[in-house]
Amino acid sequence: MPATRCLERRELPLPADVAEWCPHPAALRVLAAGTYQLDEASGQRRGGLHVFRLAGGALQPLPPAGALDLPGDRRTHGAGVTCVASSPFRQYDVCTGSYDDRLRLWDLRAPARPLLCAELDTSGGVWRAKWHPADPGLLLVACMYRGFAAVRLEGGAAAHADRAPAEAGAGAGAGGAAAAAVAAGAAGERGGACGRPRLAVVARYEHQPGSLSYGADWCRDPTAAAEAEAAAAAAAGAAAAAEGAGGDEPAAAATGGEEAEGGCGCGDGSGGAWLAATASFYDRQLHLWRLQL
Repeated sequence: MPATRCLERRELPLPADVAEWCPHPAALRVLAAGTYQLDEASGQRRGGLHVFRLAGGALQPLPPAGALDLPGDRRTHGAGVTCVASSPFRQYDVCTGSYDDRLRLWDLRAPARPLLCAELDTSGGVWRAKWHPADPGLLLVACMYRGFAAVRLEGGAAAHADRAPAEAGAGAGAGGAAAAAVAAGAAGERGGACGRPRLAVVARYEHQPGSLSYGADWCRDPTAAAEAEAAAAAAAGAAAAAEGAGGDEPAAAATGGEEAEGGCGCGDGSGGAWLAATASFYDRQLHLWRLQL
């Protein structure tokens, strides 16, 4: 049963829309958070890139790293596409997010006719989607108006077989036949007894009501979660002790954000606690939290 807990929060000088952990093996504990603001009167955009290093279980600011700008949208889906996330485990799997509230999984084995394998209505525009660094079927999704979600890809790709005759085989001649063969091969390789693929929310994490959930990423260092949680527990204990010394009853440690639980369906031995960082726009918050699988 997945569960989330806030370990640290920071207020940034401008609305936040990006949170990214460094993927380089030598800098797995470096976190960048981007801020962005549009001056509607002048049309000028301004923002910054704030860099931190996770040290001793807490985020330590590093020197400023310069300005941040955002790329424009691409035309596809029923609205603007906001993110494209290629799976690090499956060469042809790509997830896309859109303002139309949908997270979609595609198979690009036939690039001219990509197959839609699964989609999920997140109840909020999908601004970021990040594949888990060790679990091939888990994503972290920033759902804009619906907080952050851990999303599980369940089942296989049997849906490809359902769509192959109608879509991949619709093209005339050898091209259509080749696309149908690719789709059928994908279904055979990934479907099996697992059935139709499905995207399902297994845990949610919220900043504050009314915040806009934009930045989200996993920390790729598997030992970081335990260290950060120990530091958070020590800080909460010290705060409770100080509060008790003042004559008040010790308060329960605040977790911040929303504690959430749901069925994970992990079957690959990738359980344990993992660290995530999320950033929200209007309330200028950067949160460090863990997901317990």
